[in-house]
Amino acid sequence: INYSNKFQNIDFSSSKYLKGNPDCISIIRVKVLGSLSYDELMYELKKRAVTMGGNAIGIHDLRENKEITYANQEIEVENSLDVRYAYMKQTNLLSSVTADIFKCKSGI
Repeated sequence: INYSNKFQNIDFSSSKYLKGNPDCISIIRVKVLGSLSYDELMYELKKRAVTMGGNAIGIHDLRENKEITYANQEIEVENSLDVRYAYMKQTNLLSSVTADIFKCKSGI
């Protein structure tokens, strides 16, 4: 599905502001969690808003956790029974956002 045209009508604001706006009706609260970058996280929120029929997203909570670990990794040597070890860096990204999806009568 091509969401690019539908995303132009979705606005971001705080949940507190949108809840106090008489032109906005709260549809649902969603939580998106995963190994996603900030851009991917916002894209997933926009997709959910479009699916639910909303045109505004109120951010309630945003968390990002980046974890870096170092470990020895076995690497087999070609045409040999020998194994060598390499020191590898692994970065794990875990992001989550809790947001409310709203349907507003006019632009925010």
